[in-house]
Amino acid sequence: RINPEAESIAIVSADIPLLTPVSVDWVINKSLETNNDLTYCVIDQKVMEARFPESSRSYTRLKDINVCGGDLAVINLNLYTSNNEFWGKIFRARKSSFRQAALIGIDILFLLALRRITFNKLVLKVTRRLKIKGQGLICPYAEIGMDIDKPYQLELARRELT
Repeated sequence: RINPEAESIAIVSADIPLLTPVSVDWVINKSLETNNDLTYCVIDQKVMEARFPESSRSYTRLKDINVCGGDLAVINLNLYTSNNEFWGKIFRARKSSFRQAALIGIDILFLLALRRITFNKLVLKVTRRLKIKGQGLICPYAEIGMDIDKPYQLELARRELT
């Protein structure tokens, strides 16, 4: 309604209070460099633990990298509105890469569970399975993934904001 010509929207989780304009701009600008249906961010465990050593995030262990999910994605409006039930399920499963993988395909779930797939191959397999153009970004900004699900994470965020 605000911009009827908009083709994409940024979906941002409400529990990332340390989000910065620089990190948001980076994701949005990266998504604008392509004509993808979906841009999804992850944060390398090393980046997250260097910036927030006490975060105790859970990580998805891939063949080449350990990552946690970012809480900012860019999605094409037509893609989202054409199958918002599916995307809603994916979004609700965001706390578990294994639940998301199970929604996309059992083969992807097994490759993920066995750590037999690299990040780039996973992105390729998922986008092919979903028949979309997409990219996975390894985000250099830990703030994109620093959500506050637990009391100690809230305290960490409070310390950062004071």
